[in-house]
Amino acid sequence: TTISPLSLYVLSDTKSKAKQNHRINILFLSQILNYSIHETISFQIFFYFLTLSRTLLSSHTDPCSSRIPSMAISNQNRRCFGNGESIFRSPLRKSVNPSIDGVTGQECNPVPNSTQTICFTSDAEFVDPDPGHSFEAVEQQVFGSGQIPSMMGFVEQAFSMPGNLSETVMKGFRPEAVPVYAELVKEFAVFDRWFSSIPGPTQPNRLFVYSATSHGSTSHVKKQLAQGYPQKTIFDSLHNNDIDFGIYFQNIPTTLFYRNLRQLKYIFKLHQYDLKFKKDAAQGKLPSLTVIEPRYFDLKGLPANDDHPSHDVANGQKLVKEVYEALRSSPQWNETLLVITYDEHGGFYDHVKTPYVGIPNPDGNTGPAPGFFKFDRLGVRVPTIMVSPWIQKGTVVSEAKGPTESSEYEHSSIPATIKKLFNLSSNYLTHRDAWAATFEDVVSHLTSPRTDCPMTLPEVALMRATEPKEDAALSEFQSEVVQLAAVLNGDHFLSSFPDEVGKKMTVKQAHEYVKGATSRFIRASKEAMKLGADKSAIVDMRSSLTTRPRNLITTKRKSRMRGKYLYLLVLIITLASSNEVVAKNKSSAPKLRRSDFPQDFIFGAATSAYQVEGAAHEDGRGPSIWDTFSEKHPEKIQDGSNGSIAGDSYRLYKDDVALLHQIGFNAYRFSISWSRILPGGNLKGGINHAGIHYYNKLINKLLSKGIKPFVTIFHWDTPQGLEDAYGGFRGGEIVNDFRDYADICFKNFGDRVKHWMTLNEPLTVVQQGYAVGVMAPGRCSKFTNPNCTAGDGATEPYIVGHNLLLAHGAAVKVYREKYKASQKGQVGIALNAGWNLPYTESAEDKLAAARAMAFTFDYFMEPLVTGKYPVDMVNNVKDGRLPTFTAQQSKMLKGSYDFIGINYYSSSYAKDVPCSTENVTLFTDPCASVTGEREGVPIGPKAASDWLLIYPKGIRDLVLYAKYKFKDPVMYITENGRDEASRNGKILLKDGERIDFYVRHLEMVREAISVGANVKGFFAWSLLDNYEWANGYTVRFGLVYVDFKDGCKRYPKKSAHWFRKLLHQKKSN
Repeated sequence: TTISPLSLYVLSDTKSKAKQNHRINILFLSQILNYSIHETISFQIFFYFLTLSRTLLSSHTDPCSSRIPSMAISNQNRRCFGNGESIFRSPLRKSVNPSIDGVTGQECNPVPNSTQTICFTSDAEFVDPDPGHSFEAVEQQVFGSGQIPSMMGFVEQAFSMPGNLSETVMKGFRPEAVPVYAELVKEFAVFDRWFSSIPGPTQPNRLFVYSATSHGSTSHVKKQLAQGYPQKTIFDSLHNNDIDFGIYFQNIPTTLFYRNLRQLKYIFKLHQYDLKFKKDAAQGKLPSLTVIEPRYFDLKGLPANDDHPSHDVANGQKLVKEVYEALRSSPQWNETLLVITYDEHGGFYDHVKTPYVGIPNPDGNTGPAPGFFKFDRLGVRVPTIMVSPWIQKGTVVSEAKGPTESSEYEHSSIPATIKKLFNLSSNYLTHRDAWAATFEDVVSHLTSPRTDCPMTLPEVALMRATEPKEDAALSEFQSEVVQLAAVLNGDHFLSSFPDEVGKKMTVKQAHEYVKGATSRFIRASKEAMKLGADKSAIVDMRSSLTTRPRNLITTKRKSRMRGKYLYLLVLIITLASSNEVVAKNKSSAPKLRRSDFPQDFIFGAATSAYQVEGAAHEDGRGPSIWDTFSEKHPEKIQDGSNGSIAGDSYRLYKDDVALLHQIGFNAYRFSISWSRILPGGNLKGGINHAGIHYYNKLINKLLSKGIKPFVTIFHWDTPQGLEDAYGGFRGGEIVNDFRDYADICFKNFGDRVKHWMTLNEPLTVVQQGYAVGVMAPGRCSKFTNPNCTAGDGATEPYIVGHNLLLAHGAAVKVYREKYKASQKGQVGIALNAGWNLPYTESAEDKLAAARAMAFTFDYFMEPLVTGKYPVDMVNNVKDGRLPTFTAQQSKMLKGSYDFIGINYYSSSYAKDVPCSTENVTLFTDPCASVTGEREGVPIGPKAASDWLLIYPKGIRDLVLYAKYKFKDPVMYITENGRDEASRNGKILLKDGERIDFYVRHLEMVREAISVGANVKGFFAWSLLDNYEWANGYTVRFGLVYVDFKDGCKRYPKKSAHWFRKLLHQKKSN
């Protein structure tokens, strides 16, 4: 996340409510600085620094200040401001003024998986790269492993970042490093409790500064930022009350992230800082509200002054110094209030617990998946400083003054206070600014303005020894600025992926591009205003048309035609854009290339033992529950068939390997039949060495063709002997039996198998086998499915799921203790889930979608990450039906994976419904109705199976959900595919719909990888047409057609040839 300073200067022509009735000018300088200051500035000053400017946080208060005791504050700012809090948290300053809640040097965070701790120090240096400050990162920093803010997770979160910033986040600057902020804290006011508006990154918090909401955003949504956020702002309120404002920018006015500010009526509010600010200040012509924006691009001779990593924080101080000195010399000085704040803490430590009780949701919006954040708690403290001749020297603002007992100072305090100071008749912007504490009292204690305010501030020495890197790649914030510029300039219509605009730009190139785009947008808007365009209109630029007329107009006529041309641009271009969009929608999907994926990316196909092997009763194999279910109850299979022969891979495995090799796959995922290794299911029944011999032959054949084996230990075929002995996975005894079975597999195959999956789709086992009974062993409650002869859908699914998890943990433990050191393999698990979208945009349905995810993907993923079941499951599964983990079991499960396999096929909508009190099951406990349709419209086209509605975007969303919610695991797409109805003949060889399915899903996987998802491979389901469980042979998933009526002969389908073409592309392609 990047932060850029915003300064807001308000000069009011109205009378303030202060006792003196003096005219007041308010300047807010909100900088995105990345350093924290630990030592000398008082705690209250620390908060002002954080809210107004991160650099301020990093300076210490002067020892001579009697009102502002200096305190060392832990590093919570952005990288560049890593030292900003040291001033506030200095133990020295704490001793001077105990009222400041600063660090003492005794504050520590635990090191994960260790008894050690890392404690706060004030020896920060230049920081690069950024500590984590995404929504997910802040959650971990604030809450650690608990449910109440403890501020004990900063080190743990930093350990998960590349480069290990665990010590960096616990450091801060000393005051001498940031003398401008130290002086301001000493001379004026600092806030002790000013918090960022949400526990998240830059942009959502910046949006709160002028609109008291982020409109549901908890992250940087580039598309939304570029298009513009729609909410009302304090600028609209000022305009409606005839109060002037101005935005003084240096590169681009990022306040244009608010779409309303792009309207023509506001275009004359935008001013070049270098040309206008000092002049207007000197002449006393600053408007009632002034926003000052810094430089965001770091150039030689024109350095960035936004304090964002890796920019020199000294330049941010120089900007504040320049602004202050211009105001101090202005005839408007006695009417001025300057506010300096930071949008968020930047990932650096703070010990003050973030408020989480009584905070109102601004506008009813909830955040996106996976968190569905309700905006009901604040973020980490940020530095905030206020400057005015009406402020007592050394003021520390510790107590929030607000309309409710829970009110706090946060960014919404700015629009709330502006409303009061200017007596705005407009309503509050949201529930949040109506609740926020206001700070007008800070300037109400003196009866006359001070005359001892310094005329100048200390000089600032540069911290960074190196020159700006003009050829560097863009930071996240800079890329967002480029996206904004692209929209202003109309260039976003040149690409179907707006993120591509500027993707390969250097800092210098981006600076020139942004400068030109901003200039053209403002010039076009001003010309449109002169020609009488509607003041609420927004100039809609199009790059293709802005250049074309210049070739058609003679030199003599250019100046006379410019105004008319620009006006025509406003009125006509929208029609052109609609035609462009139609053309894009008609175009075919972009071609997929092997080079679109990393060089070491795995491409493979998958099968499972019972579905393809056959030989069910040969060479010593014992029966499994699927043999029993399909052979003894053929009525439960759609075509009455079974898997006794299936694809006959037990005999034809060499043909399968040859097909894999011909297609070009470099991996094959298959499962081992438990009862082929242990016919009775456990060691008592003996080991079947013929089974071990078969899998050795298969593994060796794969390796001889350069194909990596990815082996699943359990794919639903529980030995019937264990089902008869103690109920299979209903009995706790199965944990040890599974451990022994896995041990045999590791011992006999682990010297060549380097990728193991303990279980395949445990969710399917509990849902289909024990909640609705349509798969083996066919158990459920009678009221759910009358064909179930036994079972309890309210309890058995949870017992089985519990034992599946423990079996997984026991197997991983065996591997790590006995084999990992020598075999050097990895063990994971293959989990399935659809992506759940809210049925409507209501908060209730969004929470229902979150619960649906908790009862599916999170059901098995959460215990592997935290050792606990998801909170929604704990809350919703009543009457003791959800088993609990012992401390030892929890420890065994936590972290018990090296990678996660994701099986994705389809997605659904989730709708909030009342919780059932009768006939409860695993499916009623989420209190969510899951459906594939919304108002009669399916979420996507249907394949052969009714449950398989094709929604490619879901695979990307599920992968990113896993990335952001579960600590960015290594992932493989271990199953993905579609079926078609089985028909006679080989007409099914022409499976163009399957090719389209894979193209669109692989595009989504590619997109997820491009935004950071750690996906290492993709397995098509399936290599072969196979026995499809309860559907029998009525549907086909294979890339290869299997003629089940003619010796299981194999015929590659068109989709197999498509994969071959993709995987055999030369690198030059």
